Amino acid sequence: MDVTSRVDTLRPNTQMVRSWFLSSGMRLKFVLAFESRLSLIGIISLFKDPKNLVGAVTDEGSALHYVKLRRPGMLICGDQLDGGDGFSLVAKAKDLVPDLRVMMILSAASPDVERALILKPEVICLDKDLLLPERTVAFGLLAACQGKHFVSPLAQETLKRDLSAEETDATAMLSQKEKKIMDLMISGFSDREIADSLNLSIHTIRDYNKSIRSKFGVKSKVQLATMILRHSLGLSA
Repeated sequence: MDVTSRVDTLRPNTQMVRSWFLSSGMRLKFVLAFESRLSLIGIISLFKDPKNLVGAVTDEGSALHYVKLRRPGMLICGDQLDGGDGFSLVAKAKDLVPDLRVMMILSAASPDVERALILKPEVICLDKDLLLPERTVAFGLLAACQGKHFVSPLAQETLKRDLSAEETDATAMLSQKEKKIMDLMISGFSDREIADSLNLSIHTIRDYNKSIRSKFGVKSKVQLATMILRHSLGLSA
């Protein structure tokens, strides 16, 4: 990929992003964790005020140390680390700081978007998103500042390919409305956000959830979310 002609468009508007964080109400303290030193240095360079960076490391243990000690508002991490991995880091970090917001940037040759979704980070994207002119990562950061969830289109496409071979009888039994609700669930939307998106009451959405759980033979929303990720439901409307 040749991005020489688009170098200027790939540079984030740091002032705009900073304004998002300032208005978010979150603690303006960040921990960064990436196996790649170049990735770490690249993201560090985006911070105008180094005091906002309370941890910049390459391993899980050190990242958890800073999360526990400094209670950051946001963790930005990769899926691959020197010691441990990003998935384990996110799970443990959220236990330590329940209101922590997380951005995961997946760089593995075969990124495990399914595993990332189960952890419910605010942002899931691929390292390839960093080279796109659509400023996908910036949209993810905006969603995180607003307390919403964002899965990049590239990450969604990766998940669709991974799940496409596992169509089930339960999926075939779903109505179009139920499939739409599951599309939104797999993209990280809450019941309230789904209700607002479809112009339905939250009670109606919960009734749909019960119907979907019944068709899949599961009892809880967590079990349903796990089941969804194992089957080809598609991510587009």
